[in-house]
Amino acid sequence: MDKKETKSRKIVLTLSWKMLSMVLILALAGLCLYTKPWEQTKSSSRTIDIKGEASIKRAPDSFVFNPSYEASSQKDINEKARKVVEDIKALGLGDAGIQTSVSNYEKYDNSGTSTGEYTYNLYMTLSVEDKELAQKVQDYLADSGAVGSISPSVGFTRDTKKELKDEATTKAVEDARARAEKTAQNLGVKLGKVVTVKEPEQFDEYPIAAYDASFAKEGDTSSLPINAGESEFNYSVTVQFEIR
Repeated sequence: MDKKETKSRKIVLTLSWKMLSMVLILALAGLCLYTKPWEQTKSSSRTIDIKGEASIKRAPDSFVFNPSYEASSQKDINEKARKVVEDIKALGLGDAGIQTSVSNYEKYDNSGTSTGEYTYNLYMTLSVEDKELAQKVQDYLADSGAVGSISPSVGFTRDTKKELKDEATTKAVEDARARAEKTAQNLGVKLGKVVTVKEPEQFDEYPIAAYDASFAKEGDTSSLPINAGESEFNYSVTVQFEIR
């Protein structure tokens, strides 16, 4: 074998090792990008899930009345609607808080034969956001000839509900952290940062019913006070913490 052939083989062998080294380097780089070993500490971190709770009581600021009236003619029910709406507005409730609808049904005798007469019904929804005004509305309804219950259903306005939810969330998270610190202490570990916070879609509301003015004695010209009490909100969140 001459020197020229030996030198050629050495060059080929050297190039082969260089190519193999480059392939191995590229393979290792791809493997690192795929497995992301620098994130192993994060993915293998231990966590604990702790439930935090909060309870808030607040007097309601929304009062909704649903009075109804009956009449024997379209003319009479229209006149009743006009008068009630006019009187309610005079108390201070604006158009946005007043909704009305009218329906009728045919009367039948005991044999099932139509009498040719109709009963007309006026249904109203009165939405009040002030307790003092709500009391005035209830007093008026008590002496207006309304049919059925005239006491309001009580609750909260949309803005108040948002405010309550924000407050309840803050308190529930604080409660979760306090419980997590206690749990970590009992386990002999250190509490780390918050990983996730899971909130319910809605929170429970337990209202205390207002007085039903429909039970007032016949002949009373005003209703008893609206005793809406307070509504209690129970709210909970689940917070996941890292532990070390």
